[in-house]
Amino acid sequence: MVWGRELEDSAPELNEWMNEQLDEFMDIVQTNAKWRDATAEELTVGYYRYMFRNLLYAKIRAFFRHSETIDTYPPRKEVSTWQYQRSSVYRGRSFPYILPMARTIRVGEVYLGTDKISHMLGYGRRYFVQYLKFRKRGLSETEAREKVIRWGLRRELSVVGRVVDGIASYGDAEANYQGMEMAIAMCQGDDPLFVQTDNGWKRVRRVDIVNYITPNLDETYNNNHYWLLRKRFVIPRLEELYVDRLDDDDVQARFAIYRQWKPSLNMEIVDRYWEKKGRDPRKLQSIEALYEKKFGHPPASSK
Repeated sequence: MVWGRELEDSAPELNEWMNEQLDEFMDIVQTNAKWRDATAEELTVGYYRYMFRNLLYAKIRAFFRHSETIDTYPPRKEVSTWQYQRSSVYRGRSFPYILPMARTIRVGEVYLGTDKISHMLGYGRRYFVQYLKFRKRGLSETEAREKVIRWGLRRELSVVGRVVDGIASYGDAEANYQGMEMAIAMCQGDDPLFVQTDNGWKRVRRVDIVNYITPNLDETYNNNHYWLLRKRFVIPRLEELYVDRLDDDDVQARFAIYRQWKPSLNMEIVDRYWEKKGRDPRKLQSIEALYEKKFGHPPASSK
């Protein structure tokens, strides 16, 4: 739906707000005795939870819902959620699946749903907690990362995706992974965000979410695959509305920028998973696969 449209970059405002929230969280840390003996890892988990407690209470979702200046498509004031869903490929009932609709924003050079930022903080926190558990068991940093990615992928291909909304979102899985990487960088490595001083914990640098935004958060580039009724309704709409547009100049230009990124470890693990399985539903359901089915040759975007 955002092919052919250019949105204003939301990165400056999003970063500013995230750092304001971090300052508020640090005020709580410095005045609450329970944080006195906390570790940097516990502070990181605390900040993530402060931003995204659960689906019913999440500051990050409220920020996008109430912001007057974040450029979204469709514009919230002009198009209701119901109208948005009715105009998308997800219109129509796919009982018993549930699918909240997220508006699209641009962060840096990448177009993504606001839900991906929520995933970075919500599921990203869960990935990070799992990562810490695996590290305590003696796994190396790389082994722990890979094990977390496989753990998350299994959940996306079962309860989280298949059961809840009939969609395997590899963009969601990428967001979860990038949220974990942001958390690791906040409290570990050579440039941690949290540093303990004689006067307690201090924030010594800013959060910059752009460092963790990749093209694989864009579901038009990193396509989903679908099950049952969701597949039955979505695939024909992709074929009808979007396959012919894949070779449009604006789509090609956007994807050309995206292809400059190196695939993340998460996407490498996903590719290995399906290669081992010997069957990859993305090769049948992706927009590129639907294009080749219709025209008999790959789109220019695959070259």
